[in-house]
Amino acid sequence: MGLREVRQNIRDTVFYYEDGIYLVFRVMIGLLWFLHGFSKMQGIFAGKTALLTSAGTNAILIPGMDQAINLIWFAGVFQFFGGLFIMFGLLTRIASIFGIATMGWAFLISHTPTSLNPTSGGGEMALLYLLLLLMTLINGTKKFGLDNLFFRERKRR
Repeated sequence: MGLREVRQNIRDTVFYYEDGIYLVFRVMIGLLWFLHGFSKMQGIFAGKTALLTSAGTNAILIPGMDQAINLIWFAGVFQFFGGLFIMFGLLTRIASIFGIATMGWAFLISHTPTSLNPTSGGGEMALLYLLLLLMTLINGTKKFGLDNLFFRERKRR
């Protein structure tokens, strides 16, 4: 078997399992993003504010909450629910748009106060999430997800 046949066999196998591979990708991205948001929300509810002081100064304020905590609380809510939606394949593209906006905002406001270099401000994860969420925006739910159950087009007779 030559190299050409091996490449064709690999390509055929990947295309055959494409929906299952993407399901694992989407569930893992959703789970990781959900846990990322959950940890932020849990840290705020536990009163841990030392980690939260790196957020920017312009925020929508909830009365009685510190300004930096407000930004992180909103980001945590978007990540928590967005991760759930992406994980279960429900409104995947809409959740991805909110996720891309959240991660872009986090990168620009929290991780690049002095430099656009992602490694100097700890912005690698924000950029990585942004790129992964861009993939879920492009691909949507695909074959396996709740979108197909709730928003399936009815076949006309």
